[in-house]
Amino acid sequence: MKKLPLVLLAAISLVGCEASKTTTESGDSPDAPNAMQAQFLAKVDGLNAESTATALENVSVYLTPYVEPGPDHQPTFGHDAPIGEPNSRTNADGIAIVGLNDEQKYVVRFVAAGYDDVYRVIEQAQGTQRHIHITMNPQQSQIITIPTTGQLEVNLGNTNGGTVEPVTLLIEPEDLGLDNGAGDAAAGDVEVRYQSWDPAVDEPTSMPSDLITNDGPLTSLGMFRVEFFQGGDRLNVRPGQTIGWRMKVNEQLQGMAAATAEAGHLNIYSLDTSTGEWVEDTDVQKTYDAVAGIMETEASHFSTKNLDFPPPFPGRACADVAVVNQFGEPRPASVSIDGRGPGNLGCNQVACDFNNAAGSDFGWRITASADVAGVWHTETKNAVSECDDETGGVGCGLGQCADVTFTLCNPQDGACNGRVDCCTGLGCFAGECDICREVGETCATTDECCGATTACLDFVCRTR
Repeated sequence: MKKLPLVLLAAISLVGCEASKTTTESGDSPDAPNAMQAQFLAKVDGLNAESTATALENVSVYLTPYVEPGPDHQPTFGHDAPIGEPNSRTNADGIAIVGLNDEQKYVVRFVAAGYDDVYRVIEQAQGTQRHIHITMNPQQSQIITIPTTGQLEVNLGNTNGGTVEPVTLLIEPEDLGLDNGAGDAAAGDVEVRYQSWDPAVDEPTSMPSDLITNDGPLTSLGMFRVEFFQGGDRLNVRPGQTIGWRMKVNEQLQGMAAATAEAGHLNIYSLDTSTGEWVEDTDVQKTYDAVAGIMETEASHFSTKNLDFPPPFPGRACADVAVVNQFGEPRPASVSIDGRGPGNLGCNQVACDFNNAAGSDFGWRITASADVAGVWHTETKNAVSECDDETGGVGCGLGQCADVTFTLCNPQDGACNGRVDCCTGLGCFAGECDICREVGETCATTDECCGATTACLDFVCRTR
């Protein structure tokens, strides 16, 4: 790329030098909403039959103001079609930018034909931006026939990560009712729509929601979604009935499941789609077979279920995650953690594998994703922390966390809206990254100068 010739520099006013920046410190794109408005940028991929992720166009993004669940709150467990027009749709690159009311908490729902819905909970302060990376799984379905006697076993397919038939439903006559369970008992053929997630092998970005309750975070051992339809009518479990189900826990997580079950904290949760949070099923019986690694339980309603446990974790580790630009300044980003799902910038507490004793190392993978001047970056790093037995030696704010830093930037000839978008040693010249100008060299804008403490003054790069 060619830099501006000196003959053109004389035509550029000093006012123009400082006014020519086209980006904020948060790295907003030029076509983003008002930079002073809180916003989020979503990158949405879709998995195909070969489990390859590609940018997903025309995904509808819906915002619903979050309402704190009170004593009279009735959770919504279904995935009915949202009402009204979406707040945004993804473009050909799978990108959507959505403005938010400052300090307002939202439930964000991603909807695409042929894919399962995904939920996230977000809240942004004025002038801040959040990046969210979502991977949507294609819907799975099959036709079953309600038995007139006995019991029907229904295997809920495979996960996209490769786990084979981790969930089985046990359906008996008159278990399912029309009108979302409130009507007559269903008979005959029924369509089952379903999805399974294995936190040990599936993409963290594909988890159906953040792993949170209204009280705090969760650590998942497996999730699935199931819904029943007959014609245009949604079916559900009839009052007074239950449908049995069992889940095979991934071998990597069975030690954790056994220890949690022994402590009495291995619970069943359902996704409340009105809040994007998980609600414990307290009205069901459950038994965990530690030898077989199978949870056997029941459901009084469907759709999205989670085998999970809340903190305090019997063993824990943590990672302090930072995503920065070339000057070490924080950059908005999406963070995901293998086995946990969506994470956050800053300190993340993660339950240790119970094969690790207190004081031993525990490793997992962390992925950071972010938009840099219209170029989406995704980078994965391994993290190692020390396991703790809740004595207070390891934890967020207590030290001994894994410190993981991602520097996300564009290389020479890459796009930029300002020099913060370019990698170390590069400046931003008319929207492209190139070798920056040192102190004393001529310049057209501050973006062309090297270093965070330099500025273009009187067409020369100078130290501020």
